[in-house]
Amino acid sequence: MLVDAGEHWHERPLFANHLWWHAALRAWHHGDVDRAFEIVDAQLTSTTAFGLCDTTAMVWRADLAGHETGERWVALADAWSAVVDVHHSAFVDVHAAVVAATVEGAFADDFWHGLAARTDTTPASENDRTFTEVVRPFGDLVRSWRAGGSHRLGRDAHEALADKLWHVGGSVVQRQVMHDTLHAIGAAP
Repeated sequence: MLVDAGEHWHERPLFANHLWWHAALRAWHHGDVDRAFEIVDAQLTSTTAFGLCDTTAMVWRADLAGHETGERWVALADAWSAVVDVHHSAFVDVHAAVVAATVEGAFADDFWHGLAARTDTTPASENDRTFTEVVRPFGDLVRSWRAGGSHRLGRDAHEALADKLWHVGGSVVQRQVMHDTLHAIGAAP
């Protein structure tokens, strides 16, 4: 039913990308990884920050599950490098952080420098606290894990981070990949 309505989504291009993400996620949950990637490659084409979050989330899920992702991470890093809307939305930055932790290069360097600058001040708002208490620790953890470094959190620190993931926004389904990442890293309680 969802995909059958896809021909009408072009009328709402900003929403269409996210609807295709739902279709890819449905294929994923039914075990049809090939179909999920077909949708990712053909339909998740938005280059906006939130559009890239959809694509990043699907590639991220596949990577965590051990599926071959090909050059998708590199393509994502290239796409994210053109996005200027980072370091304003915690939800966006968590997704961008995973790409920056996965693909070294100019985007990663710029992203980590910008995130450090964003969080090296005293938090003045709830958004600032979310960046300081959730986005940066999560990003640093994933970055260390991807680099093969020390990535274990103590049980209390892990629980504190896991309990705060909701602050980044998004739905429970959208945040599940963040929790799955903590489990994959081995930091889960």
